[in-house]
Amino acid sequence: MARITGVSYDRAKSWHEEFRTGKLICRIAKGAATARMLNDPMIRSYRLYREGFAVEVISGLCGYPVSEIKRFITNVEEMIERAFNDEF
Repeated sequence: MARITGVSYDRAKSWHEEFRTGKLICRIAKGAATARMLNDPMIRSYRLYREGFAVEVISGLCGYPVSEIKRFITNVEEMIERAFNDEF
């Protein structure tokens, strides 16, 4: 993955660990954004939701059912709450 993305092995390893623990999504919610992160359906759904789009509109934009979009948003909000409470 490091070779494909053009980053160092250590950086790729730390990104993987952050993704696995949920901290990467929290960093994105706080404002960090990359092309890959913005294309992730869970993250994209949450960012659109935070910008004021309705869940039905997000569903049409991302191509996922409304129930799935609601689940994405709930999961991200739970991860953010746990990160701010230092539960990781």
